[in-house]
Amino acid sequence: MFEYIRGTLSNAFPTYLVVDVGGLGYCIYVPERLSIELSSKIEQEVIVFVHSIVRETENILYGFSSREERECFRLLIASSGIGPKLACSILNSFSLAQLSSVVRSEDSKTIASVPGLGKKTAEKLMVDLKEKLPALIHSLGGIGKDRGLMLRKSGSSLKENGILALISLGYSKILAEKMITEALQELPEESSLEKIIPVALKKAF
Repeated sequence: MFEYIRGTLSNAFPTYLVVDVGGLGYCIYVPERLSIELSSKIEQEVIVFVHSIVRETENILYGFSSREERECFRLLIASSGIGPKLACSILNSFSLAQLSSVVRSEDSKTIASVPGLGKKTAEKLMVDLKEKLPALIHSLGGIGKDRGLMLRKSGSSLKENGILALISLGYSKILAEKMITEALQELPEESSLEKIIPVALKKAF
């Protein structure tokens, strides 16, 4: 199974990318939001984290901008009634931060607004994700690195790195600053980024 594909972006279509690796073009299906994000990088090197689905007559690759997003995709397709295309539609409609907020508030009406996702399936998905999704996000230690956002170590404060980590999850800069500030007020000065992020995530709700 592939972990990621690094190569030259040959083309970006609404539902898939073509990534050239040594003259071999990989067709990788992605959420439209990622395709739009990468459309300005044609002929540049990109890294796409992939999930492979092997069927009797085909081998399909689905791609994501980070390992965290890919793991969320895997949680989604593990839920009954959610196929890969619908999972991509959900990830196209919500960032990880937004999806986590919807799940925590049990807002099945909002998630049911995704095209192709019915009310009953949305309600069941809420039940499936209520514990699994927050646990996934809280367990992220290397948040932001997969998106090419390298957290600065020297000459930079823990607060700044925490803000960058939350921004990489989809939070606005203003909200990220508020969340990190409140988390730091609760924790000892020697706390690590891995300890701060889970506390900060709770401040959004």
